Order: sequence, then C-alpha cells, then structure tokens
Amino acid sequence: MGISPVTDPKHPLKKPEYPATPRRSPLAEAYTWVSRIMSCSITMVLPGIAGYYLDAHFGTSIWNISGWIIGPILGFYQLLAITKESTQQQESQQSNKRELDK
Repeated sequence: MGISPVTDPKHPLKKPEYPATPRRSPLAEAYTWVSRIMSCSITMVLPGIAGYYLDAHFGTSIWNISGWIIGPILGFYQLLAITKESTQQQESQQSNKRELDK
C-alpha cells in the first residue's frame, strides 16, 4: 500500500498551503467600490427625481422638496453602513493574519 505522495511529509510534491481568504485582484476591488458608490449616488438622487415626477403629475409642490431632503439622508446612511462593513472586514482579515503569523 504505502503512503500517498501528497500526505508524505518527505515527498517533494507537498500539498500547497492556501491563504485563509483568497486575495482579489485590484480591479475586482475597484469594481466593488464603484458599484457601492453608484448605489449610494442613486439612493441620493432617485427620491428627488421621483418627487419631481409626483409634483408634476399631481400638481403639488411638497414631494420634490421631500425627495431632495430624504434622498441624501438615506444615501449617507447607506454610505456609513458600507464603510462600517468594510472596516469590520478589514479588521477581521488583519486579526486572522495575526493569528496565522503566530
């Protein structure tokens, strides 16, 4: 029977060790941030545009103002949530790296 070449510690063809989390390319990270920023921008602008449409359709003047006030508030809230999530991911990756270095 014998020992398998992959499990044999003396064999030159050892099983490679992979990082705990695979690294993404810089372009993939850039696309992730572009999509996050675009979603925040749309969240900020869309309520104002919808308010303008509602005011034009119903002949009122409150929805446009409300949309331009609510939109940026929601957008900034979303931006804060995204940055908080990103910070937590970076901290967990750093703590994992420190544990692996020990």
